[in-house]
Parts: sequence; structure tokens; C-alpha cells
Amino acid sequence: MPATIKLDTNFAFGGSGSDGFSLPSGVTTIGDLLRHIGKAVDFPFIDPDSGDLEIDLEISINGKDIWFYPTGLNTPLKEGDVVDISMIPLGGG
Repeated sequence: MPATIKLDTNFAFGGSGSDGFSLPSGVTTIGDLLRHIGKAVDFPFIDPDSGDLEIDLEISINGKDIWFYPTGLNTPLKEGDVVDISMIPLGGG
């Protein structure tokens, strides 16, 4: 049975903001989740050439920034995790 997480994001994506988002088959890490959602919203969260997270994004798991996890984008997701994916709005004028 797939793990269920809480997914919060400022991208329009079905299942976000609810208490239960079931991870699709094959999605086991935060990087997998970002690639999956990126395809669904047509936005590359992860650069396909470098494998780096695109600029201006904040990703956290259970309130902790992704870069504080030793395995970064390879951090496994588990039942009950709270994942926040947000684009940082930039201002100017």
C-alpha cells in the first residue's frame, strides 16, 4: 500500500492542501515526488541536466528545509510526512 503524506504547495495540483495524498507507484523520495508533480503542472522542479533543484523553490519535509537532510533530494518519504513545495515570489518594479 502506498504511503500517504500531507502535501502543501502553491502550485495548482490535485491532492495538495488535503490531509491525504497517496504517493503514486514508484514515488519513494522527495526528488521522485518533485519530478512527478513537475510533469503534472508542466514545471521542471529539478533541472534534468544537472539534477539540481530549480532556483526560487523552497522544499521542506516536516517543517525542515530539504537541504538539512543529508540525502537531499534522495530523502525517502514515509507515511505521515508533511511536504511543503513553494515557489518564492520575486518582486520588482
